Amino acid sequence: MSTDKSISTEEEVLLAFAVEEQHNHLMLERYIKQYPQYTTALVDCSIEFFLDSEHSESDNKLSSDTAVDRAWKQFEATMPCDTREKSFVNPFVQLSSTAFREVAKKLNVNSLFLGRVRDRTIESSTYPIKFVQKIACELGTSVDSMLEYLARPPTIVSSQSFRSSVKPTVSEQISFDHAAEISQLSRAQEEALAALRD
Repeated sequence: MSTDKSISTEEEVLLAFAVEEQHNHLMLERYIKQYPQYTTALVDCSIEFFLDSEHSESDNKLSSDTAVDRAWKQFEATMPCDTREKSFVNPFVQLSSTAFREVAKKLNVNSLFLGRVRDRTIESSTYPIKFVQKIACELGTSVDSMLEYLARPPTIVSSQSFRSSVKPTVSEQISFDHAAEISQLSRAQEEALAALRD
């Protein structure tokens, strides 16, 4: 490792990181420990190196979504165990984009509405329990696990955040009814959701 205490600016730290022979999680971890004030920049740089290496391997062509998700999982693996959530499971994580659309179809909603559910932009207290039961069944999880997932703070999907030139932010949560109104659902879909209310 070529880091030393004379490196002081973010640019110098990133340049030193860039010239390292390997850009694996161990090297990233060393730099983060030595320069904690530049953690975000180092992680971004590391992800860029990971994505570049993925694109240069012509035999293993991955979509950018998959590569970003894989890079993010690799980064999360470098985090100490006590900062990671041990038992929490995202019920949407196993879904491909095709499977995601299929679940939306089975729930009689569109992908936009289901995306709001996945990203937890809907207040958990406003979900009809019948809808929670239905989505838990479709995702192969328990109602309790689904309620736990929905009660967590809203998120930004990591693969979406790299597509914007503006830093993405988490939007305020809205009610289930309001989400149904603004998600471009058909009249039949809106009525089906209304029928699920207690």
